[in-house]
Amino acid sequence: MDEETITIRSSVLAEFMKQTLLRGSFLAGVGVTGLLLAGIFLPLPEMEKLGPVIFIFSLGLITLGLLPYKQLKRLEENPYTITIDDQWLHFAKGHKPLFSIPICSIDQIIFINQKNEYGIGIFLKKPLLKKLKLQNSNFDLVGFQERSFKKHQCDLFLSYFSRRSFTSLHEYF
Repeated sequence: MDEETITIRSSVLAEFMKQTLLRGSFLAGVGVTGLLLAGIFLPLPEMEKLGPVIFIFSLGLITLGLLPYKQLKRLEENPYTITIDDQWLHFAKGHKPLFSIPICSIDQIIFINQKNEYGIGIFLKKPLLKKLKLQNSNFDLVGFQERSFKKHQCDLFLSYFSRRSFTSLHEYF
């Protein structure tokens, strides 16, 4: 039996990475600036009262700024993968399979490129010919489907797959 499999990996576009870094650096800079200004200009009695609040707020801004960039760097090192065999489309994060979609249940795939997200949108046939297989019991497939529909109006949204990845996948279908 000669089974052909195709593997497609997610990729973070350089422009998207740059935007995330700039936005994150700005927020982190605001957090550091607030911390420094409070430390320099607040008198000791006010610092005793407001210091912990300012510190937590500044630390929150720094984290809020740099965490998305760190997550994208981690995704570059450990990308999402789509593997297609003769009957199934398998979706994995790194080397951990999350779910599988029967190819006969896929109605349409589209490329979605919105303001802060891009990826592949999958529409499933109604009613499903075969059910999706959950490969990881910790993965919330129902929540994933709900978020996909709410944000992108598709049944499943697989983020960070480029137009090139979409083209490769679209050629298969």
